[in-house]
Amino acid sequence: MIQLHSDCLVFEGHGEGQPAHVEKLAAEILGDVFGPGTKELVRQATAAVLHYFKHEQGRETVTLGEFIQALEHALKAFGLHWNHKGQLHLRAADMDLFHLATAVSGGCELMFFPSLHDELRRQLRKSPRLLRLRGLRDCVKHLRGTRRWTTECEQLSDQIVEFLRRRLADERPCEVWAMVIS
Repeated sequence: MIQLHSDCLVFEGHGEGQPAHVEKLAAEILGDVFGPGTKELVRQATAAVLHYFKHEQGRETVTLGEFIQALEHALKAFGLHWNHKGQLHLRAADMDLFHLATAVSGGCELMFFPSLHDELRRQLRKSPRLLRLRGLRDCVKHLRGTRRWTTECEQLSDQIVEFLRRRLADERPCEVWAMVIS
């Protein structure tokens, strides 16, 4: 018997099982359903399914139905859902930090952090898995009252990111999060 490749499973069917590369099989099953930023998560979900069957279950042979069910479960765990167009999308929340900073009266740091906390809580009510933060650089420069990026700007930027990380850990400690900053 030929040794099975590490990223393959044998799929039971009529007669002898057919080995298949799980990533290629997942792509065939899902077709052209990928929304923005979901391909990598689908790849990771597929790898999780492979790990589940091979290492946790000790199996190299599964049915197509078992594979599809496990893949669907993994996609949901990664926060992917089907939109009205039939595409996979990640539940995401978007926050415009520059807009938040300019909306705060006086545009000072003391008012910014409580407003940021309130906005984060509002966004978390949507149960996102991805938090997209836009305008961090402009936000920091606005709060510092400068046009040029300085070491003080760098410090404030780090403080904002750390503040968000702590708040996420406090609000939803058991969930997997991704934060994208632009």
